[in-house]
Amino acid sequence: MPDLNLKGKNFKVPTKCVKKIKVAVNKFNGPKTTEGYQRALNIVKEPTISLELLKKINNFFRNEEVGTWPYHLTGGKYGKKIFQKMEDQTRSGASATKKNKMRGGLSNTHYKEHEKTNFNPTKEEVPNPNVDLREQIDKIKHIINYL
Repeated sequence: MPDLNLKGKNFKVPTKCVKKIKVAVNKFNGPKTTEGYQRALNIVKEPTISLELLKKINNFFRNEEVGTWPYHLTGGKYGKKIFQKMEDQTRSGASATKKNKMRGGLSNTHYKEHEKTNFNPTKEEVPNPNVDLREQIDKIKHIINYL
């Protein structure tokens, strides 16, 4: 679950991909409510995206038909390849670091250490009655052997 380590991380969209999106925005003459149009404008204006948007874009490409305007406004074939590659590298990078540490001799780095101070802090110590009984039996045996 590497997403926890990547939460809040931003990624820079490659300039070639930004150029392709910009060309598609300039050619676009449809309604401004078309899916992906506002996202394309935001990417052209600020070519930095969050992990959440990166995942959303990849999910969009999985469900969108090739050749539609929303497809082209998100980078087309090149955008699909680049955004998928960015997500794959990010996800594998977080776990690869841990795997390399394990290969170097560290213990399981995927296991998150925790501290447990007391299992049951309200539990009281109860004296063991068997110990007291055993001591009394030993004393009686000693007295019997002495007589």
